[in-house]
Amino acid sequence: MNSSGFKRGLAFSAVSALAVVGLPLAASADSVNEQVDQANDNYEMTLFSFQESPFGSTADDGTVTLEAGATSDFAEVTFQYTLSAGPDNWVDIATVSRNDNGSFKYDWAVPASILDVGIDVRVTGLSTAPGPSPTQITSDPDQRVNSVIVHAASDSDGDDVELREGDEIGVYQRDFTPSVPGPDPDDGHFVAINGVTSASNAAISQVGMVDPDDGQVPGGAASGVSGVDDGVFEGVFDIENDYEYDTHTPIVDEIVITGGVEDNPPGPGTADVMLDVETYELYKQTITQITATPDDPSVPDSQFGTDVTLTVTDQNGEPVAGAVVYRETTASDPSQPDIYVGVTNGLGQVETFPARNDGEVQYFVNATNSQNFDAGLGDKEVRLTIGQYVDGAVDLRDDSTEGDAFDINEYDFGDVAVQVTDLEGDDFNVGGGSEDQNLHYRWVVTPFDGSAPYEDDGVVTGETFGRFSVPLPAVPPGGGTFELFASLDGTAGGGNNAIAEKAIRTFKIGQAEVIYTGFEPQIADVNTTATATGTLQLADGTVLPGRNLALTWTRGLAADGDDPVPDTFLSSASNVTTDANGQFTAQVRDVPDGPESSELGGELSVASSGPDNAAVTGRDHGINFVTDAIPAGATIQIDTDSADYTPGVPVLAGLVLKDSGGNVLKGRRVTITLDRGFFLKANEIPANLTGPLGQLNHLLDPDPQPGEQIKWASAGQSITIATDSTGRAEWAQVVQRDAGFDDDGKVTQTATATGGSASDTEDYAWNTINGDGGLLSDALFISSIEVVKTPAVDQEGPTDPAPVANDVWFDVYAKDGYGNLVKGVTPTVTWVPGPDDHPTPTHGGSSASDFDNGGDLWVHAHEGGVYDFDAVLNYGQTVFDDPVTLGDTIENRDVTDSFSQEWYDAVPSDYSISVSPSATLEPGQVALVTATVLDQEGNPVPGLQVDFVRSGDPNEIRFDTNADGQATYAFTSTTPSVESVTAVVRTPAPSSTVLQTLNTQVTFKNPASGEAQAITAAVRAGTSGNRDIVVFDGPPSAGGALATLYRVVGGRLVKAGAWRLNSQGNKTMPVADRNGNRVTAYRVVVSANSAVKRYVSKIVRTR
Repeated sequence: MNSSGFKRGLAFSAVSALAVVGLPLAASADSVNEQVDQANDNYEMTLFSFQESPFGSTADDGTVTLEAGATSDFAEVTFQYTLSAGPDNWVDIATVSRNDNGSFKYDWAVPASILDVGIDVRVTGLSTAPGPSPTQITSDPDQRVNSVIVHAASDSDGDDVELREGDEIGVYQRDFTPSVPGPDPDDGHFVAINGVTSASNAAISQVGMVDPDDGQVPGGAASGVSGVDDGVFEGVFDIENDYEYDTHTPIVDEIVITGGVEDNPPGPGTADVMLDVETYELYKQTITQITATPDDPSVPDSQFGTDVTLTVTDQNGEPVAGAVVYRETTASDPSQPDIYVGVTNGLGQVETFPARNDGEVQYFVNATNSQNFDAGLGDKEVRLTIGQYVDGAVDLRDDSTEGDAFDINEYDFGDVAVQVTDLEGDDFNVGGGSEDQNLHYRWVVTPFDGSAPYEDDGVVTGETFGRFSVPLPAVPPGGGTFELFASLDGTAGGGNNAIAEKAIRTFKIGQAEVIYTGFEPQIADVNTTATATGTLQLADGTVLPGRNLALTWTRGLAADGDDPVPDTFLSSASNVTTDANGQFTAQVRDVPDGPESSELGGELSVASSGPDNAAVTGRDHGINFVTDAIPAGATIQIDTDSADYTPGVPVLAGLVLKDSGGNVLKGRRVTITLDRGFFLKANEIPANLTGPLGQLNHLLDPDPQPGEQIKWASAGQSITIATDSTGRAEWAQVVQRDAGFDDDGKVTQTATATGGSASDTEDYAWNTINGDGGLLSDALFISSIEVVKTPAVDQEGPTDPAPVANDVWFDVYAKDGYGNLVKGVTPTVTWVPGPDDHPTPTHGGSSASDFDNGGDLWVHAHEGGVYDFDAVLNYGQTVFDDPVTLGDTIENRDVTDSFSQEWYDAVPSDYSISVSPSATLEPGQVALVTATVLDQEGNPVPGLQVDFVRSGDPNEIRFDTNADGQATYAFTSTTPSVESVTAVVRTPAPSSTVLQTLNTQVTFKNPASGEAQAITAAVRAGTSGNRDIVVFDGPPSAGGALATLYRVVGGRLVKAGAWRLNSQGNKTMPVADRNGNRVTAYRVVVSANSAVKRYVSKIVRTR
């Protein structure tokens, strides 16, 4: 309940009580007067709160307002409470000082322990007045002690009432009684009373005040107090005869007002009257403005008019009650009196209904007793024009009373409806006569279980003022999404005003079920209260807020079998309402019957409460009340496990807890933790469940769809469970996505069980390798395959595009439904012919998926162009249908990917010749002359003939360019000399056409003596059987140096071997072929010594 601020001191020396509100209590002020004493000068205090109604509520803001008044000798007061049923044991609530308006106020957050419990509340304090006793309080105890029951905000008896907020409240002093048709509105001093309430069926029955002059409660009640309209109430209180406002010196201008509301439908023993108390400073109102607000700013030509609300406000913008409002007559006949409209209510408002086609209408509020508008006398005027438009059906809108989601049992015919509207969006009547129009509807239903959508349509001929009730089609098992479309026929007289089909609204409809949070069964300590949290939802997870549920708790049996009430289940029930998230909580208390009296098998049942609420299905929620008292020396033994498991297939695990003597321990708490994966939300094997998918919903996240791999809801990596009457506890665990599968397809999950000082661990093996345990045939779900181009380091050459002569390598990856990589899945690769007439490309390799990126599949084209390929995996696998038996349904399905590769026809374009290690060498050192040919893309051209001849040897030697577009001629000279070398590049045989002639020179001379020389060498690589061969040709000066061969793997150097160079500085280095004749990259490093410097070769590759 919100507090109002106060600005000035309340003259409480003349205030002792207040009038109360809310029938069926004091029906008049006289009956209240009998309870109130005359005010005294000192020692006087009154508790306003709960004075005449023994009920309060925290529904508004979680608090109730405590308000009291006291004579000026009290600077502060203390609010206290005690239980009504017990001895007086007063507990301080708060001590508060006098506020600016002279009263004492505190918003009390009532402790939960005393909600809905009878208590007494009182106000007390220390007087500062001189006298026989400084603590003397002469007030009647009835004035300062009140009994109350405070309802919780969630309680159905917790409706609240709230008077208007503010420091001040205006009083309009109207000293004239105009002569008008009907009962004359008497003059008076009018106070506007209004506020809000949470009660939908409340009625404000009386409003009162304190008379500061004589301390008596005056007679009279608020006139015209309304019922509740959208949570708002209002009334007018005439204080002229009971409260001589602004006529004394000193001026007394404070007023205490209470407002009340009947919380339940009236009837004997059913109504709790809630009160609010507010203290205001009165100020005199001056009429400042009148405004006019039409219900519809524009009305159809077929409608007579529209309601207009006229509001009168004062100099502070606050409503003026009791003001007289007129409608002005035409200016052509000013002698005629204006038309009386009415007197403003507690909201400063009066309603009227203007005539149609009047154009501009003028209203004014009369400040004097004149019946005609006169601005000079203080009258205020407002002018209003109501527009018009041509009537007719223009649009359709949803007018359903159901929400976006509901249980099918909540539905009644008429709950789903379509309303015809006109140009302004107002309801339009299409029934009867020439305008009789029919509604055509169409439903598109998409079942939650993933089965095929279907449609249902029809025509509705009957309506009520343009509102057509649309019937629902049959709801599929498990429910679904319902999309409503509708159109409107034209009029019978010519087809006018037809409305084309449009989407109206989408609903989710099905069978409500309760899904509980956390592991099932729930564990709680013995002799305590367990809180269970459930969510009311449809099968797809859509929550249902605001539903009333009846909860029933059925007590279990003692773990040792000797329950004090054998074969009897104690139960209790309560009602709850689901919140905005569809959730509710239930607290279940274990009946105390001993510190170690475990109780197992208790169940919480849920049912709908009321005919219009969802019919709930689903499982009962188990709660076990257990103890963690485990004796020293106890042992835990987890079931041993040696199987291999597939991701997503749950494992049922268990343990046995025994004491040191080997006796099982029943109803004891044990905690299980996992280092990876998670626990399912219940200790059961899902494969044992058959029937509709709905039976699995409490375990699933999200719900499975036909053709998809199941995804389990997680209860986390730590659960606390209880041993049963045999000392055994079971749980279900699973691994779904785990990055550990992606390098070798294997992970190990470790479960650890602890209870007291006892513990045990067990490992569980999971893998994604096809063939381990026959996984692919019945359990391993392949959700995708992906064919990805192998990195450049393992390609024969460029790939974007690739020369026609080159193979292009691709890696094959397969993933299960959780995203784990799977090894050993082999798709079928086929070429997809395009519009170009290319020769059929070839492909090879294993094509089987693995975990690395070293290449699994190669493709080769014989002509330039873009080639498309499909990779298709067709196999039988477990998927989910509805109804389902987990592990039973085998379905053949295709998992596919596609990839493309571009080749081009290479044209030799760039020719060069080079000498290595240098064009100047020592006698005896090998010279390597290399001719290099590149194509128009700058890529090497293999397969060309190169004929080498040198001046020192007239014999021609032929080599073919390799994958690097190179042909290399090696020679040496034992004496100093200059050798001229010619390389003639030709096309392949048989044409052998000359393409280019290249020339170079090599000089052999003796080295100068001195420091270590830099090594110039030629390094080449090849294969021989199951070995890779790397040849190093260096200078004689490098003889005896240590040469180390490294294999290049993923950008890293991995040592393959080490050798001493021979006396000529050469060495042939054989190593095992580790990748099945695929391309391997090598690098040679020669260590420095006194004769030569350290040498690092370029990377060379096998072919």
